[in-house]
Amino acid sequence: PSLSRTLPVYSNSEQDYIRRAFQSANYDRISNLPDNIKEEEVTKARTDHIDDTLNSKYTTKSLTKGTLTKTGLFQEFEYIPSRYTLADELASIQRIDSEKKRSTIAELDFAPTGTIRKLKHEDGFQVGKNFPYVSDPYESAVEQILMTKWSQEEKRICG
Repeated sequence: PSLSRTLPVYSNSEQDYIRRAFQSANYDRISNLPDNIKEEEVTKARTDHIDDTLNSKYTTKSLTKGTLTKTGLFQEFEYIPSRYTLADELASIQRIDSEKKRSTIAELDFAPTGTIRKLKHEDGFQVGKNFPYVSDPYESAVEQILMTKWSQEEKRICG
């Protein structure tokens, strides 16, 4: 414990307030400092400023009528809401235009020819779907040879 902890009031509060007033991005202002800086004058000026703020002529009821500025109140303005759906509306219009252009070219949707390749894990025997197309006819034979080789090695290792 230091001496400042045993004191009833934090003794460096005036020094801290003056330092904060001269630093940027702070809420303390130089204009709130007293003209004559002496002992306890800064604290007295701060408490006077707090009391003036608390006992000001503007109450919460008067602030609801308008917002306070230096000259009085802000001017009234009309609230115009933003159109948050504007991007969606433009995308919808663009989609409809592209569908109209496509329908003028051909009545049916684009259907690719039968050169679609299915992956090994896809089921090729679904109703109404093409059968799987294997690009290399010898690939399955190579895989089968490797599987038998591995199974024979496993049998030899296991006994």
